[in-house]
Amino acid sequence: MIKLKLDREMWQFVKNKKRGLNLDIGGIGLTLSFPSPSFLKSVRSYYHPFINDRVGEYSILIEVDKERYKRELINLGLEELPPDMPPQLLKRDNETLVHLQGAFAIIGEDGDVGYALFKDINPTALDSLMRILFSRLSLRHKGLLIHSAGVRMGGRGALFIGPSESGKSTIAKLTPPSYTVLTDELSLVVKKNGDFWVFGTPFAGFSRRFRANFGVPLGALFLNQKDELNYLEPASLPFSLREVVSNSLLFETDSTRIEEFMGTAEELILSVPCYKLHFKPTRELWKVIADDKAR
Repeated sequence: MIKLKLDREMWQFVKNKKRGLNLDIGGIGLTLSFPSPSFLKSVRSYYHPFINDRVGEYSILIEVDKERYKRELINLGLEELPPDMPPQLLKRDNETLVHLQGAFAIIGEDGDVGYALFKDINPTALDSLMRILFSRLSLRHKGLLIHSAGVRMGGRGALFIGPSESGKSTIAKLTPPSYTVLTDELSLVVKKNGDFWVFGTPFAGFSRRFRANFGVPLGALFLNQKDELNYLEPASLPFSLREVVSNSLLFETDSTRIEEFMGTAEELILSVPCYKLHFKPTRELWKVIADDKAR
């Protein structure tokens, strides 16, 4: 089992939430505690739309100490990740170690407190860690973090799902002013009172323009298919499941939680109409998206 001994003062930061941020996305709360005021200052404005006063269901202490980071990396038998290497998850007893560029974090499987050690102040690595934590927390709420643009169309929401270069940000930029873009990168989908809802997240695309802190009931899933023509066609259940699963964040090694993830994805595609959206990147694409598909 990984055992990093934190001194009494450090754990007091977790307990008292001093110099911390309480983040809330779709009713899922996470509290970040920063002994380093400089690190806190560097990320407060980025997460500002999602900061509130409610203490999160999960707390994590974010420490910066270059020398200690080097020592602990050796103690854990790890080496620095090479550039552009995605985060690595290592399961050890009842804890999960998340290894990132210039940082690692220890996440308790059953508890509500975690710890992260950074080599230096690194908002990019922190953002990667937040994506991992929220993807894991979302499973507790029958939720998924999905690579998609989320748009409010009237009283309902629509997801435009696809990997990088599939047109998510393009669709967001071409959205008519009568609609509201929640996000152009990662949408949170959570089941509330029997219905799936879509929420904006702070995890924006390159433009960082679209980060709305609210949600609406989900009315339709559109699976992005770049084409020379604009048209819709119903998507089969196997195709829809494959697209939702392949474009959702999953940072789990536990088989039970992977099953929960798959169960939530299946329930989503059975509950919400799914369409293949064939489109070319012009405003004309919105003409084929009938309002009643998402209202």
